[in-house]
Amino acid sequence: MKKYQSIIFLLLFALGFVTCKKDDSNFTPISQLEIGSYIRLISTVNTRFNSASPTLGTDKVTIVVKGVGEDISKIISYVSTKNNSTDKTTWKKIAETTVTDTGNITIAFTGSQFASALGLSPSALAPGTSYTIYNELITKSGKTFNINNTSTDFEAAAAYAMAFRYNVSVVCPFTGKAAGKYTVISDAVWRDWSAGSTVEVTDGPGPNQINLSKVYPNPAFGVSKGPLAVDVDPATGAATIKSGQLFATYIDTPPYDVSTGTGSTGFVFSCTGRINLRIRFIATVYGDQGFIPIVLQKQ
Repeated sequence: MKKYQSIIFLLLFALGFVTCKKDDSNFTPISQLEIGSYIRLISTVNTRFNSASPTLGTDKVTIVVKGVGEDISKIISYVSTKNNSTDKTTWKKIAETTVTDTGNITIAFTGSQFASALGLSPSALAPGTSYTIYNELITKSGKTFNINNTSTDFEAAAAYAMAFRYNVSVVCPFTGKAAGKYTVISDAVWRDWSAGSTVEVTDGPGPNQINLSKVYPNPAFGVSKGPLAVDVDPATGAATIKSGQLFATYIDTPPYDVSTGTGSTGFVFSCTGRINLRIRFIATVYGDQGFIPIVLQKQ
């Protein structure tokens, strides 16, 4: 079943309102409220370790952030040893960043530091694997803030650009020969396919590309209108999808076309046969459908 309707938010102001006299005695002066703190993402320098790199141990993951709120003393970066869990008992310390001023802060750690936190050597980092990095800040007054004591509503709001967690991937070169049968691991948002379905991926139409025109649309729901081409970086398997590709017409009432939008990215890992993408779908009639995740595993 496909996702094809725009979400409509209805704000019902008329229900549940009770008129009451304002009572200033319940007002808390702003001077009595505590000031919190978080880190705002300024730029992403690198969030990949290349498993084929001869300098894997010294290669660095680097992001730049800025503190917001109370002044920060230090930022500690962790990785979970159990399925990227938010349970802090599973977190292992990677590195600690001392904050000396209120300007931009560079958080960086090497492949050796990252692997050591996981109890591995750099060469044992599994290509095709993604990890969540959890940043925890300590304020100068001794308060601690991380993803577990900060509202997820703030993290979900793009305007905050919160950097309490982000993903790091261990990548591997793209060697081509990706064509073949794949098992659908997840198509939970668009729902053309159920988990466990078999789909076909083809090569091309250009060099260092794969084509998902036999994945979207599912023939039960629509007809292909052209290639859904994915460009793959041969050195890392990092994938991008050009915007403006009209790839499907879905048969509905009314029928609608779907094209790719901007910002679609992911990975195509030759070393593991895994395709993991987030493709922005733009539908006529219904508009921007957001980023559609799809995960496939080669059979």
